[in-house]
Amino acid sequence: MSVYKRTVRGKKARYYSIDYLDENGVQRTVSSRTTDKRMAQQMERQLVDRAQAIRSGLIDPVQERLREEAERCLSEHVADYMAACRARGDAEGTLEGKQRNLAWMVEAVGGCRLPMIRADQFDRCLAAETERGASARTVNLKLEGASAFLNWCVRHGRLAANPLRVLQKRNEVLDRRRPRRILSEEETGRLLAVARRQAAEVPGAGLRPLWYLLPLLAGLRRGDLMRLRWGDLDLEASQPSLTIRGGKARRRVDVLPLHEAVVRELKAVRPGNAMPSAAVFPSAVMHSTRRRDFERAGIVLETDDGHADLHSLRHTFGTRLAAAGVPPAALQKLMRHASIQMTMAYYVHLDTAELSKGLRALSGVERLRTAE
Repeated sequence: MSVYKRTVRGKKARYYSIDYLDENGVQRTVSSRTTDKRMAQQMERQLVDRAQAIRSGLIDPVQERLREEAERCLSEHVADYMAACRARGDAEGTLEGKQRNLAWMVEAVGGCRLPMIRADQFDRCLAAETERGASARTVNLKLEGASAFLNWCVRHGRLAANPLRVLQKRNEVLDRRRPRRILSEEETGRLLAVARRQAAEVPGAGLRPLWYLLPLLAGLRRGDLMRLRWGDLDLEASQPSLTIRGGKARRRVDVLPLHEAVVRELKAVRPGNAMPSAAVFPSAVMHSTRRRDFERAGIVLETDDGHADLHSLRHTFGTRLAAAGVPPAALQKLMRHASIQMTMAYYVHLDTAELSKGLRALSGVERLRTAE
C-alpha cells in the first residue's frame, strides 16, 4: 500500500503517508499533510509522474531541484547554512557575527524566498543602513555575510547564481569612525611599569603585566587571552611557542613563536600544579581597570590620531614588526590574518619618520644623470 495512515503506539496518524520511488530508484516516504485519501492519492501520482519524467529526461533534475529549493522559506536555508558552518568548526564569535548579519538580511528583504533576493533591492537596504549612520565597515560585513551565504546556496544546488556578486563594497578607508592608534615605546614602557606595580600591590593582579604583554609581543586579541590554556604553551622547547585555538579565521589552530620577554613572564606566573586544561587567565581584566591603568601610565585615550585600548597593543605589535622590516608574508602569519590586505590596511601605522627611513635605504643607488 503506497498511500496509508501510519500507526504510532497503537494510534493511527492524522495525515496520510505516501511511499514512492524517486528519480534515483530510492524509496521515499513523505507526509501528504492531508486527511483526504483521494487528495493523498493524487499527490502520489504527481510524485510518481515527476520521478518518471526526470528519469526519462523530460525534466532537468537540476532545474527541478532549484524549483523545490525556491519554495522553501529563506530562514530555513539560513538555518541549514549556520548548521554547516557550525559543523565545519567556525569559531563561536564568527558564528554569532554570521547569525546577526543573516538575521538582518532576512528582515531587510522581508523574509522572502531565495530567488526573490535582488541586487538592486539589497543595495537599497544597505544604503538605508548608511543613512541611519552605519559605518562602511558595518555595511560591508552585512554584504559579505549575505554573499557568503548565497555562494553556499549556489554550491549546494539551492540557487542558480549569487545575485549580490555585482555589488561593490563601500570604501572603509574613507570612513574610519574610531581608528585605533599605536602606542609609543615610552607609553608601552610606562604601561608595563604600572602593571607590574599593580601586580605587586593589589591582591589578585599578578597576571596584569601578562595581559598587556601578550597583545603587545604576540598580537593576541582579548578573546585569545580568555581562551588561552596552559596546555597551549610550549615553554621548554628550543623555540617556545603558543597555540591559538578557535580564532577568528577558519583555521582550527595557529602556532606562533613566543618572544623571550613573554616566555619569562609566563614561567614566572605559571602555577606549579597548573593543569593543561586550566585557563591562563581565570578572569579577564575589565575594561574599566584597563582604562585606569592607561591613565596611570599617562596614555591619552583619545587623540587626533585615534583612540587607545587593549586592541591598540595588537596594532602596535603589527606596526613594530613592519617597521623592523619583517616580510609581509611573515607579518600576515604573525597577525593571523586571512589576507595581507587586512594586515597592511588596518594594522600597520607608519609615520613620516618611518617612511623617511625607508627612503634612506635607497642611499646606495647611483644617482640618475640627465642627458645634456
